[in-house]
Amino acid sequence: MWNALTTTLIVACPCALLLASTFTNGNVMRILARSGIFLRNSDVITDMASITHVVLDKTGTITLNKNFHVTYKGKILTDEDKKLIASLARHSTHPLSKSIYDHLKVKNTYQVDSFINVPGKGIEGWINDRHIKIGNKKFIQPHAPDEEESNTSKVFIGIDGMIPGVFGLENVYRPGVQAMLHELKDKFSLSILSGDNSSERLRLESMTGGTGSYISTSLPKTNTIMWRSCKPPEQRY
Repeated sequence: MWNALTTTLIVACPCALLLASTFTNGNVMRILARSGIFLRNSDVITDMASITHVVLDKTGTITLNKNFHVTYKGKILTDEDKKLIASLARHSTHPLSKSIYDHLKVKNTYQVDSFINVPGKGIEGWINDRHIKIGNKKFIQPHAPDEEESNTSKVFIGIDGMIPGVFGLENVYRPGVQAMLHELKDKFSLSILSGDNSSERLRLESMTGGTGSYISTSLPKTNTIMWRSCKPPEQRY
């Protein structure tokens, strides 16, 4: 009788229940942290239990920030052109611009006088009194027709109002992404967002078994232009 009564008191005690919840959530957060998943607080665990739809960003999330297969099409770039492009691309934090910078292999870059980063569109700046732009086609030429469908993400280059050429970057997906998407689609509905064109639609639809939705050319709601320091990312802090 005493064992049963003591058990009932312990189970029904609010303090015991509170401690049980606290210890359980803390242990779950530790387990997730071992896998590189860090939650803001324990309340997120409860919210995760009610998830029905999963939205994933493409570039830099399910794709690798590096190891893009980079190609170039257009006028042959001189060493000066490469140096101008690399000098501006060095200040961008977007994975595509960083891949172009690595691809050009320019050792010594110019000092950028000033530049602006337009979220979802591109980056532009002045270097040695020359105007350089890197971004999507509409950013380089606002009145240009829409891009044609292709199997690569495209980054256009503008130098003093002219477009010498365009870089094509083929995405490399993180190992295990396809297996993860197949596992997720059995429990949740899926959407994949991208600021690029719809070049990866068929590939991603095959990964999700045709059940996920792919939304391309997704831009931030805000059109705010972010001014940045002229120091490259690795020297800003």
